[in-house]
Amino acid sequence: AMDVYISSAQKLVDETIAERFSSALAQSHHVKAAALYTITNGGHRWRPLLLLTAGRTYGAPDTALLPMACVVELLHTAAMILDDLPCMDNAQIRHGHATCYRTFGEDVTILASHSLLPTCFEIVRTHCAAQCTAELTLLIADMIRGQAADLRLRGQMADYRELEQVYRLKSGRLFGFSVKIGALLAG
Repeated sequence: AMDVYISSAQKLVDETIAERFSSALAQSHHVKAAALYTITNGGHRWRPLLLLTAGRTYGAPDTALLPMACVVELLHTAAMILDDLPCMDNAQIRHGHATCYRTFGEDVTILASHSLLPTCFEIVRTHCAAQCTAELTLLIADMIRGQAADLRLRGQMADYRELEQVYRLKSGRLFGFSVKIGALLAG
């Protein structure tokens, strides 16, 4: 039963992302292709699944939850695209595919990541409460702080507190946001 729940929710999220992204703010062909390449090259959609599960638990309909489920996945993708760059983690492969910068170049990759942020805010503006905008702004600031902390640790032995701070801000904060917004949208 859990596998069916997860796969049907993942399919619903993927369909919503495709719909929202096709009507996203206009971007150049290369920038949009680079963003779409990363969005569609796999991933479990854990953050949107958490948002949907939290919202459904408190009685929110999917129509109220899916726009923000899309936002958390697009935001995760934007962060992941930047994190893979040579100046960050220099990842070569993501979900079994060449990373975005290896396929489209660093310049287009940076723009693709940045193009996802206004798309997130446009979805929030048109579909969600004002409180979602404030929460999203704080989340993005924390994720940037987490990436900066990660970069400061490069080439050093980090202690547990430093690593915990990086993981809390880069990953944990987005997971917590997903659950919180799901519950918030359910009232």
